[in-house]
Parts: sequence; structure tokens; C-alpha cells
Amino acid sequence: MTKRQAVKKITGYRLAAGMTQQAAADKAGITQAAWSHAENEKTDTTWDTVLKMAAAVGLNAFVTIA
Repeated sequence: MTKRQAVKKITGYRLAAGMTQQAAADKAGITQAAWSHAENEKTDTTWDTVLKMAAAVGLNAFVTIA
């Protein structure tokens, strides 16, 4: 799964949970602007941020290096 695919899945979970970007970002420990930029592909989000975003919406995620 690419970072972009992961962020799309995370966005779906965030919306299904009725969370705002601000609430999710607060749980993730990132800014709302960083969350928005990730969702709107304005930056190349790091895997570290993607993992924080996933945890914020209740997903367990990890990166496998093959």
C-alpha cells in the first residue's frame, strides 16, 4: 500500500467516525494544516505521520520493509 492509499483509507475512517480534521490532528499530535495537506496531497507525507494519523482514527498500522 502506498502512503497515498493509506491516507485515503484513513480519511474514510475519519469521516465515518464523524471526526473533524482538527479533532483527528489533535489525537495524532500533528497540526490541522499537516492533516489537511496529507489528505489533499499538498505534501509528501512521511510514514511517521501516516502512522500517527492511522492511530488517531483507531487503526493499527505498521510499515513492512521488504
